[in-house]
Amino acid sequence: MNSFQESKNELEAAIRYAENAISAAQSTIESMEFRQEMAKKEYEERTGREKALDDENIRLQKVVIDLETFVEELRDDKVRLNRKVETLERDLKVKQPERPTMPVIPQGLSHRHLP
Repeated sequence: MNSFQESKNELEAAIRYAENAISAAQSTIESMEFRQEMAKKEYEERTGREKALDDENIRLQKVVIDLETFVEELRDDKVRLNRKVETLERDLKVKQPERPTMPVIPQGLSHRHLP
């Protein structure tokens, strides 16, 4: 072969090598763009889920506060009702005469008159 042909072959080989390198670089760029797009979607989904969880957390905190308030109201009602029961029991004792603990034998009856 002559030197012109050898130089031409070397240049064509260099061009093929460069074209392969360009093609590999383009594939790498496309892969990186795809991974970047997927990462962006995952981030948006994750932040969307985090936002939804934050919203649910806030809602549940409000429910807890409402329930704690309700429990306090129930405790107050219990104290009030217990006081009312105590008052009613006290009033009931005052209104009723004391009952004897032993049976009372009417006067005029004694053990002598029993059969």
